[in-house]
Amino acid sequence: MENDPYVGKCYLGKIQSGVLRVGDKIKALDGDGNVTCEGKCTKILLRKGLDRTSVSEAGAGDIISIAGLDQALVNHTLCAPEVSEPLPVIFSFLYLTSLRPWILPQLQ
Repeated sequence: MENDPYVGKCYLGKIQSGVLRVGDKIKALDGDGNVTCEGKCTKILLRKGLDRTSVSEAGAGDIISIAGLDQALVNHTLCAPEVSEPLPVIFSFLYLTSLRPWILPQLQ
């Protein structure tokens, strides 16, 4: 997530399928498939390295930042209104071998 003073919260992610256009209705799904918020895509910023370019549409495989939602969180699926199944939540852990004070709990 980023915060832009002109457009508000921007959510960074990769489009898995389809095409997103400015003005499209979007919603956020949590890991259980519950709708957390709904809105309209107000801005799409295409990411290329550290550069951001404003575009009117983006397609599958593009890494973008989008604005238009206020209450989505990290690991929420941002999608079209007709989608009901969220993407699988990915948990990642950083294992540091040189810094011994970090002890991660064992998952069961």
